[in-house]
Amino acid sequence: MGQEKALPWKNWEVVKLIGKGTYGDVYEIRKENTQYAARAALKVIHVSLDEQKRRELESERISLASYLQETQANITSEINIMESLKSASHIVAIEDSEIQEEPDGWTLFIRMELLKSLVQLRSERNLTMKEILKLGLDLCDGLQACRKKGVIHRDIKPANIFISEFGEYKLGDFGISKQLEHTMSGSTRAGTESYMAPEVFYGKVYDATVDLYSLGIVLYQLANKGKLPFVPQDREVVSYSDVTKAKQRRLKGEILPDPAMGGHVLGDILRKACAVNPRDRYQSPQEMYEELEKLLQSYDQNQKDQETAKVSEKERAEEDIHFFSGLEDDLEKTEAEKTEAVKPERVIVQPVEPENKTPKTPKKSSKMPAIIGILCIAGIAMAAFGYMRMGNSQKIESKENQEVSATAIPTISAAPTEAPIETPTEAPVPTVEISPTEAALEENTEETDWFNDFDNRDSEETDWFDDWNYDENGNKVN
Repeated sequence: MGQEKALPWKNWEVVKLIGKGTYGDVYEIRKENTQYAARAALKVIHVSLDEQKRRELESERISLASYLQETQANITSEINIMESLKSASHIVAIEDSEIQEEPDGWTLFIRMELLKSLVQLRSERNLTMKEILKLGLDLCDGLQACRKKGVIHRDIKPANIFISEFGEYKLGDFGISKQLEHTMSGSTRAGTESYMAPEVFYGKVYDATVDLYSLGIVLYQLANKGKLPFVPQDREVVSYSDVTKAKQRRLKGEILPDPAMGGHVLGDILRKACAVNPRDRYQSPQEMYEELEKLLQSYDQNQKDQETAKVSEKERAEEDIHFFSGLEDDLEKTEAEKTEAVKPERVIVQPVEPENKTPKTPKKSSKMPAIIGILCIAGIAMAAFGYMRMGNSQKIESKENQEVSATAIPTISAAPTEAPIETPTEAPVPTVEISPTEAALEENTEETDWFNDFDNRDSEETDWFDDWNYDENGNKVN
C-alpha cells in the first residue's frame, strides 16, 4: 500500500502490517512530532462490487453509482455511531475516518486506538477463569452502552474483541463488516456462523439478544479449552465434519453441556444466554452482567479461602519446622556447650599458659622462704619440747626401775600359740590364770620396756648437754 494513497492524514506513517481480514487490512501507524509519538491502528477497506452483486443490480436496473453512493452513506452513518460510542469504556474508540473514491469503488480509512486482539492473546496463552469472567463483564458493559444507542452488533466473535494494555476488554468493528458484506456480495446473512444465533442463521426476525447469544458462545469456547459446544473433547485435532455436526446440534437447540471450566454454575449462565428461544435468554446485558458478577465474587471468595487455607497450612508447617529446628538448635547448642567446656579451655588456656606462669613464678619464690622459716621454727620448738619431756621421763623411769628391782618379781611371758587362732576347736588351750599382782607386774614391765627405749637416747642427749656444762671461766660444772 502506498503511503500517499493509504494515509489521508499528515505526519502519519505506516509502521507495519498487523492483520488481514476479509474486507481489508490492519496496520500499525504512528505520528511523530517534537513532543510525543502517537500510535494508532489503521483499518483500510477497499470497496468494490463482485460479479454476482453486479448482475443482481443490473437485473433490477439499479444504477451502480447510486448504489455505491447510498452504501457509502450507510457506512458513514455506522462510523458516526461508533464515534459516538468512543467515550464508552469497553468499546473500541474510533479516532478518525476518511473515504477516497476509486474508479471501481472507493477506499475506506478508519483510524482507531491500537489494541491487541483476543485471537492474538489466545495464541500466546490460555485465559484464566477470572479473566474469562472479566471479559464477559466488560463486554456486557459495552453492549449496555450500545443498547442505549440502539445499536446491534450482530457479529461478536474473538476477532472483534480486543484488550488494552491495562487489561480492559473492548468490542470493535460495529456494523461495518455486515454492511460491507451486504454491499459487496449477494449474501444477506450477517455474522459468523460459529457464533451466530439460530434466528439469524435461519433468516428470521431477531433483536438485541442475538449479541448476548454470541457472547455466550465466545465465553463457552474460552472456558471449554478453546472448543465450541458439542465438539469432541477427547481429541486435540478435530475434523471439519466434527465442527459441522456440533454447529448443527447447537442451531437445532440442543442443550449445551457444562464447559470444562466453571462447572454447573457457569454452565447455567451460558445455557440461559444461548437459549434457542430468544424469550428464554437474558433480556438485557445488565441481567447477564449481574449473574457473571455474582459468579466472579464467589470465585474470588473461594480463591481467598483457598489462599487462606494454604497460608494457614504453610504457617503450621513453618511452625513445625521452627519447633523442630528449635529443638535441633538446642541440641546443637548443648553439644556445643559441652564441647566448649572441654575444647575451648584447652584451646584458649594453652596459648595463655606461658604468660600466666611467668608472673606466678616470682610469687611462689617469694612465699617459699617464709614457709620454710615457719617450718624450721616449728621444728625447733617441737624438738625443745621433746627434750624437756624426755628429761622428766628419765627421772620417772629411774625411780620406777629402782622400785621394780627391789621387788624382784620375775616377768612372765607366754609363748604365742598359733593353734587357738587358726583352729580353736582342734585342741583346748590351757588357761593360765594371772593374779592381779602379776597383771600389774606385766603392765609395769611394758612401761619399763617403753622407758628403756629412751636409755640410749638419754645417754646421747646427756653427752650433748654435757658440752654445755661449763661456767664462764671454762670450768666444768657438776
